[in-house]
Amino acid sequence: MRKNQRWSDEEKLYIVLKHVNEGHSFKSLEREYNCSTKLIRGWV
Repeated sequence: MRKNQRWSDEEKLYIVLKHVNEGHSFKSLEREYNCSTKLIRGWV
């Protein structure tokens, strides 16, 4: 996983939905992708 990668909106949505669908939290998503939950919530 590249750090500070520019994601397209489709990629972001896919990543978030897939992650949450698997029963993970936003916090673990934040750790995994090295970005803030606020940023992630802004994606959705």
